[in-house]
Amino acid sequence: MISLNSLNEEALRELGIEFFDSNDAEHFCNIVISEGEIRIGEKMSECVPEEELDNFEKIIDEENEKKEDRTEVIKEWLDKNCPQYNEIIHDVTLELENELKKYKDKIPWTKSYSIADKKSEDSYRNNKVDELELSIRAEVVLKKANIKTLGELEDATIKKLMGVRNNTPAIINEIIIELRKFYKENDIK
Repeated sequence: MISLNSLNEEALRELGIEFFDSNDAEHFCNIVISEGEIRIGEKMSECVPEEELDNFEKIIDEENEKKEDRTEVIKEWLDKNCPQYNEIIHDVTLELENELKKYKDKIPWTKSYSIADKKSEDSYRNNKVDELELSIRAEVVLKKANIKTLGELEDATIKKLMGVRNNTPAIINEIIIELRKFYKENDIK
């Protein structure tokens, strides 16, 4: 099973996901890690009272502000307030790993991305990116990257997108999710 703490290009290769460019692999790992953190946070919020989540946020903020290791304090808080934390991490990691395996041929910028499928359905490539249900921040990123069509989006690299000022892995994740949703809704393989 993959580990979110040590997800890297080699771990992706073991899942059958190989990028043409190491920078794209690194950016994709950051997206997966970010998605994992979001899912873990959502599951934790279901089992921990709101006031305790606020306390946890303060502990994390202190760690970031003081640049000191607060691992022990965090571990104590988790043991007390969310003893099923390790189980949550395990479940989310397994869920992400299964999704990566399932969709590995659908991840743009990888060697397994099916060029034949992509070219056999070229008609959608001229569709405007406006057809995707994106946040304003994601739309701005695509505009700054001069990406106007779905074809241009597919051909862009993660490195190009991450080079856009004020872009984040979460925004790229949103773009990928919306592109995948568009494919599904329009029966594009």
